[in-house]
Amino acid sequence: DRMGRSWSRFNAAYILSNVSFYDVHKSFQDDPRMFEHELRYLLIKLRNKEIQPKISGRISLNQVPKAQKLVEQGLPNGTIVVLPWGKLDPTQDVPVDHVH
Repeated sequence: DRMGRSWSRFNAAYILSNVSFYDVHKSFQDDPRMFEHELRYLLIKLRNKEIQPKISGRISLNQVPKAQKLVEQGLPNGTIVVLPWGKLDPTQDVPVDHVH
């Protein structure tokens, strides 16, 4: 419905206006010492459960192409973590938590 789509666009615009993006590689290149400080800070926050990233799924390296297609479609709701070879069954489906 039209009202629902308008509300969704407004809500997305509001959320994005309050989000800052962090480029790990650029941060390290720009100032390695500051990067180390930021990384330690984030790891402490994770350990203390003050931040809890949403993990949509864990996949093996050979599942990346399929996962990339799902990401391009906007399907996973959260981060997909790629684990080293042999950690997961390569025939396992890529998990998808649909966005509502």
